[in-house]
Amino acid sequence: KTDMVCTPDDDAYSDHTPVYGYTQGGPALSWKLDGSATATTGGTAGLTGASVDGTSDWRTAEHGGALSMDGRVDEAVAAGGPAFDTARSFTVSAWAKLDADAGTSAVLSQDGSRVSGVILFYNAGDNSWRFGLPRSDADGWSIDQAVAPGAVKGQWTRLTGVYDSATGKASLFVDGTKKAEAIHTARWRASGPFVVGRDLVSGVRNAGFKGHIQRVEAFDHALRDDQVASYSGTMAAPTGENIAMQGPQGELSQGCHQHPGTFDNAFGTAGSLTPTLHATVRHPDPSKNVWAEFSLWDNTTGTQILSLGTPASKSTTTVKGQGTVSLTVPKLSPGHSYGWRVRTADDTTNNTPVSANCHFKAPAA
Repeated sequence: KTDMVCTPDDDAYSDHTPVYGYTQGGPALSWKLDGSATATTGGTAGLTGASVDGTSDWRTAEHGGALSMDGRVDEAVAAGGPAFDTARSFTVSAWAKLDADAGTSAVLSQDGSRVSGVILFYNAGDNSWRFGLPRSDADGWSIDQAVAPGAVKGQWTRLTGVYDSATGKASLFVDGTKKAEAIHTARWRASGPFVVGRDLVSGVRNAGFKGHIQRVEAFDHALRDDQVASYSGTMAAPTGENIAMQGPQGELSQGCHQHPGTFDNAFGTAGSLTPTLHATVRHPDPSKNVWAEFSLWDNTTGTQILSLGTPASKSTTTVKGQGTVSLTVPKLSPGHSYGWRVRTADDTTNNTPVSANCHFKAPAA
């Protein structure tokens, strides 16, 4: 997007075509847990987290900033409600690092009345990571579990649990690789709060996490195996094919992704000859520095203004793990049509996904 007001022409051609089917959005809950002001906010569900006793230690700089927990259940961070429906498909994910003396520790869960409806946890009895779904909201321990042996204490690990209600399969991924599966058909709805750092068993808060947790996310659908692998190991392209430019007044451009040779008058008009381009970038590793590289070209003359990978293409800001970065472009020619795209970059590679192309017009002189 850009910070320009992008106003469509009166005769702009609409590229909106009816689509039959469904779409899958981003995470319903996305907490960075990095100690920032937005550490426990984010996601389409609009849920904000708070520690039970208000004393969780946010001060650690571990792995780019993480929540440090000492095993007490009252240090857990709870949302104001459920992040997803446990009777339907869902995905949960987190980065976790166990302390050397950690016992059985719950990374995340979602409360029912007597037991959590889902639990992603470390089991000290056999040194395994587990993705568990209890069979009913009742006392006791009747649970379907995907078990991945060989948990390593003192090491940051990316954990992802996926439940597909259509197949009844619960899958556990460790660092993007599927390690275990279980069948869970006794579906029920855990309507209590989503929680980081403990679970609920027989009505008692249990298994306080001992170690560090960061970037906890939950989706209200089941990610495919390739999506989990990509999400765990690939930097995300900053924009998608259906994301239009948006100005400060909320006006959307039309034809953002059309080719200029098809409908030359279909693009929105920028509000300035020096617009600022914005991109939201994301690295799978929260500890890594990440930025955007922009490409900008003049469709009217065919002139390449900014090229990916050159010093001038780099955003003026760099973020840790994820965030929004920007670049103000050189002065444009009045009335010309422009195209731009962007990619995510980090300290180690430039082989990153590239966004779809966007187009706009510069204002008249």
